[in-house]
Amino acid sequence: MIDSTAYLNSLFSFALKNTATLEDAEDLTQEIILKLLQVSGDDIRNRERYVWQTARNSLSNYYRKKSRLVNSISSNEWNDELPGTIPGPEEQYEQKERIREIRQRITYLSGLQRKIVIQYYFDELPIPRIAQSNGIPPGTVKWHLYEARNQLKEERVKIRDKELDYNPVDFRIYGTTGAVGDMGGTEDILRTALSRNIIFACYREGKTVNELGDCLSVSPVYIESEVDFLLEYDFLNRLPGNRYSANVLIDSWDSRIQEATDNFYKKSAELLSIPLYEKIINASYQDHPDLHIPDGDQNFMMWSLFPYIIAESLPPEEKNIAFREAATLRRDGGEYISHVILDCPEDMDHPLYDEFQHWQGPLWNSRDGLLLWQVNHRTGRKKAGIKSYSRQVMAALSRLKDYLTEADQPEYEKALLIQQGFLRQSSSGLEIAHVHIKNDSLRQELVSLGTNLKQEMPDILSEEAGTLKSLLLKATPPHLRKIRRYELQHLYSSNGLLLMYCLRELEKSGRLKSPKPEQKEALSSLLIG
Repeated sequence: MIDSTAYLNSLFSFALKNTATLEDAEDLTQEIILKLLQVSGDDIRNRERYVWQTARNSLSNYYRKKSRLVNSISSNEWNDELPGTIPGPEEQYEQKERIREIRQRITYLSGLQRKIVIQYYFDELPIPRIAQSNGIPPGTVKWHLYEARNQLKEERVKIRDKELDYNPVDFRIYGTTGAVGDMGGTEDILRTALSRNIIFACYREGKTVNELGDCLSVSPVYIESEVDFLLEYDFLNRLPGNRYSANVLIDSWDSRIQEATDNFYKKSAELLSIPLYEKIINASYQDHPDLHIPDGDQNFMMWSLFPYIIAESLPPEEKNIAFREAATLRRDGGEYISHVILDCPEDMDHPLYDEFQHWQGPLWNSRDGLLLWQVNHRTGRKKAGIKSYSRQVMAALSRLKDYLTEADQPEYEKALLIQQGFLRQSSSGLEIAHVHIKNDSLRQELVSLGTNLKQEMPDILSEEAGTLKSLLLKATPPHLRKIRRYELQHLYSSNGLLLMYCLRELEKSGRLKSPKPEQKEALSSLLIG
């Protein structure tokens, strides 16, 4: 027996140079090794010469097998038959390129046609067996083969939109407005570069799977499975003619939108921030019996009360579109609007852009009569995965309810609440770590402070708001404009950008100061109920 292991690396290198793909190289190497293992080698004078002769014969068989498909596509385009001996280097290269191109073309066939072509030309199955395995008559198999050959010829030359091929996009910021389901939110669904580029490619106009494959230079085989996944969780809409459009709002911070955003939110923050801060302080809410403030820390209280009142107070805006008209009810139980911001470094000169990357919220979770309202940002708690965060908070609210009602609670549950930042040890014992509004009447009273201040905002900011709305609507494709209009209804209330600008205005004025390190986990969070 010839010791083939001594030649393994050399044989694999030989196969890799002379075949179309890595998989073919591995198969060819295995075939050569098996043939060598079947001979004793005792009567072979020149073993090395025998090894390489076996390798060349195996390669000839490889080319013959591939020629069956090559010759069937076009006798004018391809050689009539492949040589029975090893071709020269140029012929080998040309043959590999032909086979590689055929493999690429096959990916543009429909699922069933692709399967039949592979079974017939590559697996060399007879037509009756192919018919049986696919549950179709033999005549239908022949028809598919005929149609496939014609389509493979037509796919020879295509003019492609190559931009996403050499310059794929990515998203820097992911948003989810509404309640997530079992699969999580926007970032959880758009988990791969391929899914993100599919969404971007069919944002402005619907595309078929083949058109997406052309645009991204990715095999439609892979596009199909990703499209099916995005369809299942409603990130794509199915259009007539097997076309697909994105169900995600995509924003880019270009210079005009940056300027309009700045103009609107800076002026909003100037009108709201300091007057609202002074109203809260002057009303002495820090001494209210139904408001729990850890250590009576006024600065910590304002980091939570102030953004909550800004978010929840409603100016006299028209609310023509309800949430359920704009949001998508998804198969995993979620109901939300999905939006992203493109990662475009040339458009990211805005000083707040880096801060916005660390922003998350407002977030709401309620259970057993308790509600946790929260925003995460650079100064406080770090951004959390939406899916894991929601599960953790829902479990914590149930335990907090037991703690507040003085139910018989195991010590390990209290320890867990301390570890997660919901309870803390103070000089007087164990207590809630967050600012806690204990009843709804106090909550409404606090929110009314912001509502009164916002009464005149739509009139004062009509020009700035109109410019921003116009730019954002113009940048939104027609099929997503209803969703955009819904979101634009909330410019003056529950809007992360508004909260961020307002907090920054208070920090700039010196009214809000940096929190203590031990306060960061519960910063800008409110427990209500």
